[in-house]
Amino acid sequence: MVLLVQEMKDLQRKFHLKLLSEQKGLDNEIKGIKIIEVENMEKYIEGGEILLTSFFIYESCTISQYETHIQNLIDKGVSGFIIKNSGNIKNFNIKLDILKRLCIENEVALFELLRQNYYWDIIRYILDNVFDQEMALLKYHKVTNDNLKEYIFHKEATPKNIIELLYTIIDNPISMYYENLSCLATTYEEKSSFDLLDNIKEYSPEIRLRYNYLKQDVGKYNQYIIPITFIGNIPIKIVIDEKNRKLTNFDFVAIENAIDALRYSFTFDFAKNEIHKKYHRDIFFNLVNSQLNYDDTTEAANMLNLKEDAYYRVVSFHSIPEDQKEKYSLEQLDEVDIIADQISMFYPKDHIYKNVSQIVMLQKMDSDKEDDDSRKRLNELIDIVKKSISKRDQNTNFNVGVGEIVKGYRNLKNSYKQSRIAMKFIKIARRITGEINKSIVYYSKLGIFQSFIELDDINKLKKYVPCTITKLDNYDRKHNTELLHTLNSYIRNNLSVKKTSLDLMIQYRSASYRIKKIKEITNINFDDNIELLSLWNGLIIFDIIHNM
Repeated sequence: MVLLVQEMKDLQRKFHLKLLSEQKGLDNEIKGIKIIEVENMEKYIEGGEILLTSFFIYESCTISQYETHIQNLIDKGVSGFIIKNSGNIKNFNIKLDILKRLCIENEVALFELLRQNYYWDIIRYILDNVFDQEMALLKYHKVTNDNLKEYIFHKEATPKNIIELLYTIIDNPISMYYENLSCLATTYEEKSSFDLLDNIKEYSPEIRLRYNYLKQDVGKYNQYIIPITFIGNIPIKIVIDEKNRKLTNFDFVAIENAIDALRYSFTFDFAKNEIHKKYHRDIFFNLVNSQLNYDDTTEAANMLNLKEDAYYRVVSFHSIPEDQKEKYSLEQLDEVDIIADQISMFYPKDHIYKNVSQIVMLQKMDSDKEDDDSRKRLNELIDIVKKSISKRDQNTNFNVGVGEIVKGYRNLKNSYKQSRIAMKFIKIARRITGEINKSIVYYSKLGIFQSFIELDDINKLKKYVPCTITKLDNYDRKHNTELLHTLNSYIRNNLSVKKTSLDLMIQYRSASYRIKKIKEITNINFDDNIELLSLWNGLIIFDIIHNM
């Protein structure tokens, strides 16, 4: 099929074009379309192409060099130019005047694309009307692939930048979700959400694919879901909402290239972060372990870009096998690496450091108060990590301790110590609350128990344990019973025998017998609230002693 420049003039309104070259060059045949990617683009021109540019590639050229390049392109027989003013190009108007003059003199068409619009509709139209379907898709693959690579390697695009570029190409919203369906990045103004529906099914576009696609009908439009696993075994779902127009084979070519670009971007970020972390890890641990003097602390803070008037907190993550065996096996160390990667992806702007089984996050806060969103986000992370651990069939125990928010880097050592203390309190917190899956403890919520946990002298701690608890512990050891555990459950369940039996998964009669036995041994008065409070605190302190 022969496509003339005249047809582009006829479709000016559709493609938001404005003819700048009077009526020159309209009879030229369009034989292809390319984006000007290098200064000496004339070396890669065959003739008959429409060339797209914003003059960005010519920013480092002198005006004389630029004019020479444009004349060389015209001499190669291009059919026209489409120029877009991105609004930030040096000497744009001067370069446009030169291009307009040369186009009129040589009878080559020149169009301007309105700033808020993109090239992609024009590229697809020309390729579709000049080449057969297979060749058009091949050339579109090169155009989109080159554009995305340029974006990655020269602009260091983030994953969010890449999906925003893909949005301009396919004209449909895109989001990325973690395994638990919490949003990682989106082209919507606010974080989006989606659900996997019963009508979801596999989908195969009419092109050669490298990735698997799913499709579901959400009512007013279709959703396309592409499950991807990035470096570090982190599963991500890319979701495309077919809201604005129906996706074509051209779009799926672009999507495939964008996923490749995302993989490059995640891998690049991973490698960069690894180098960064290895260099900064020792500095951080020296800082929080009080191994630096005043001047060295200042220097370390400068290296980590920490401020004296900013607010921070330290969050400690612990990842060890539930049975405590093979704590530092290669498999377990790999598991720590995977979890650290997940945390880094969830908190990309915070400092994340790993050290054998320990992962530490230095988190910058907006103020000295924690908001609900911050807590909710940390719980979302725990949910993601736990689901990921379960999916890998690992028996890893994942615990989180959160230090208090402190002002300035000189107080980080306090928050770090608190996060470690809070993490050690998790086993006790599970017994207190009855939540066997509890994984996070905030130091700020420990209250009076902060003092007991920080007290290293066991003999001093024992003074706060009522003798009734010691009696029950001795009786349990001698007779292989669980009366102390029963007392803990009975008090926690507000002296309800029924709830205690359910909690301990024993018969009501057995629970009642145990409580009667406890009364016989200790003479506890369960009607005395002061004695109950003393027992409750004593049980917690007793656990603290046995977890030191």
